[in-house]
Amino acid sequence: MSTTATLITDPDVLASYRHDQAAPGMLPAGTPAALARTRTTAEVAEAVRYAADRDMPIVPRGAGSGLSGGANAIDGCLVISLEQMTRIVDVDAAALTATVEAGVVNSALREAAAGRGCSTRPTRRATSSPRSAATSPRTPAGSAV
Repeated sequence: MSTTATLITDPDVLASYRHDQAAPGMLPAGTPAALARTRTTAEVAEAVRYAADRDMPIVPRGAGSGLSGGANAIDGCLVISLEQMTRIVDVDAAALTATVEAGVVNSALREAAAGRGCSTRPTRRATSSPRSAATSPRTPAGSAV
């Protein structure tokens, strides 16, 4: 890989990218062959080409705080880390939408939404999860949502 994405093969580092926060031992997690730490879509595209050229399976990973095992590695895969992609592109209060990169955590989205007069409905892991959250206009205290 020729861009600024970092390709890591250190076994100790790879071990920490084997699984997300699902109950340890409950879901299978393989051993990745490598980890690509990306910061831009161009770096993600290059990492995908790198894996495709080597017929390697790909496992995308945000912050790894998911609870479903969706970021669990497959033996011999390339884990593409999106955790450094934390840009909030837009919060559109009128449309009640937010456009964010894959590594944005709910607390950052909540702060950005508040700055636009909106709030978010958090998922189960509200403060640090990169999982998506619904954006809604602020509701006065005591009002039903």
